[in-house]
Amino acid sequence: MRTRVGSLIYAAPELADAPATPYDGAKADAWAVGVLAYMMLVGAHPWVGADGELLLGALRAGELELPPGAVPPGAAVLLRGLLTVDPGARTSVARARLDPWLVGGGGRSRGGPTPSGTARPSAWAAAGGGRGGGGE
Repeated sequence: MRTRVGSLIYAAPELADAPATPYDGAKADAWAVGVLAYMMLVGAHPWVGADGELLLGALRAGELELPPGAVPPGAAVLLRGLLTVDPGARTSVARARLDPWLVGGGGRSRGGPTPSGTARPSAWAAAGGGRGGGGE
């Protein structure tokens, strides 16, 4: 895609260069999902300052601050995957839908221990964990 659409506060960093540089719409959508998830969990935008200005430098650098105790560990893994600056390494929406925290895995990620303490594979791990791959 080359056309920039949507609201800047949800836009992936690579959209700053559109229309000059093509981008993957599905990966840009995954970024927007990450922004929305962050906002639902934390109650604020990850890159909007106290003055209401979008902090483009921090956004482009991938400086994601997770307030201590505000986000469960499993959710933090998901957010960091969705809000990865490099679109090639960003978690796709298809993979995010399999995340154990999202589907009720009690915060475990990538298989993790079961309540009995033994490791188990998961659809998340089988799909490659939190990074990269496949579109929708």
